[in-house]
Amino acid sequence: MAIPKYSARPLFSQFHLFFHDKVTLSVSILRALSYHELASAALDSDRLSSFDVTDTDEATLCDEPLTRAQLSTFSYTHYKALVSNDLFFVVTKLFSSLREDDTEHNFLQSEPWLSSDSRCLGCGLSIEADSYGWIDHRDTCTGIEDRMLQSVFVQTEFVGPIKLMWNLASFSTGTIQSADIESTYKDDEPPCTPEKLAKTKTLVLDWLSKIE
Repeated sequence: MAIPKYSARPLFSQFHLFFHDKVTLSVSILRALSYHELASAALDSDRLSSFDVTDTDEATLCDEPLTRAQLSTFSYTHYKALVSNDLFFVVTKLFSSLREDDTEHNFLQSEPWLSSDSRCLGCGLSIEADSYGWIDHRDTCTGIEDRMLQSVFVQTEFVGPIKLMWNLASFSTGTIQSADIESTYKDDEPPCTPEKLAKTKTLVLDWLSKIE
């Protein structure tokens, strides 16, 4: 079975996988690929040192939340690592392509990872190229992958505290009830949008101040 082209990025002692197309590999193969990347890094001192650069302090993750447009450029699933209980993520990039009926200017203007002054919003590199040059950079930019991965991590980390709040709200004598939490989080909107992060901060502070 041919393994589709993928890339791997480290975060919190695991290697996470990125694909450009729908992932059809079995969970066992995905776990093996992630472990292969981790084991390969352990044998490569230069690659292992990349953990020092890529691993981000948990408190600083997603300081600048991704926009809705950026969140729409990828999807993800997570699995348990092969030799530990840690999770690793499999991210599918959902980038747009230049259509025949679209102009190059309109395409570049609509790209969520390209700023108005033609800088990549993943790595900060100034892009002096046409749309195809930008696509070549975008599709392989490790800065974009790192920002996607950090966003995925934050979204996943939301699940535990949310469930805890949900369970404990019924025992609270305050005004924050399970229904408030349910209405905030039970929808299709990713929890790492700027609006939802702000709403989360307010809800948690209110809940902590009122629960006994």
